[in-house]
Amino acid sequence: GRGRGISDHSSLVPQLSRARICHAFGMKELNEKALPENYPIQVWVWHMLSFPDISHVATYGGKVIGYVLGCIRPVASPQPAPASTSTSSASSSSSNPERVSRNATSCASAEPKAVNWEWEGHVTSLAVDPSFQKLGIATRY
Repeated sequence: GRGRGISDHSSLVPQLSRARICHAFGMKELNEKALPENYPIQVWVWHMLSFPDISHVATYGGKVIGYVLGCIRPVASPQPAPASTSTSSASSSSSNPERVSRNATSCASAEPKAVNWEWEGHVTSLAVDPSFQKLGIATRY
């Protein structure tokens, strides 16, 4: 159960390192042991190949006892369209409510907007072996 073995590991110093492909099966095994949401092995390998600097493992005695699996991706943030200086199109479309409605929902008539790309990161999964919990392992990542 949870907490069993903590007294045996109270002075434990796990090895903390970047996750590598050789850790994938140990991470998956721990995920299945500690968490209700599980991923196929391809997800683990894809994360490690795609984002090699942000996924980490804690090992003790050669066994994966904790991990954090991270992901970074670009997210488009649309820029507001420049203010129009022409009033002729506004007055002609405002005189016809049907035209305003049709233009507001038509993709073809929409002005292209500039896109600002920003990076967004998140933790896909984080787990610590139940027998090693409450030792601060996850806070060391």
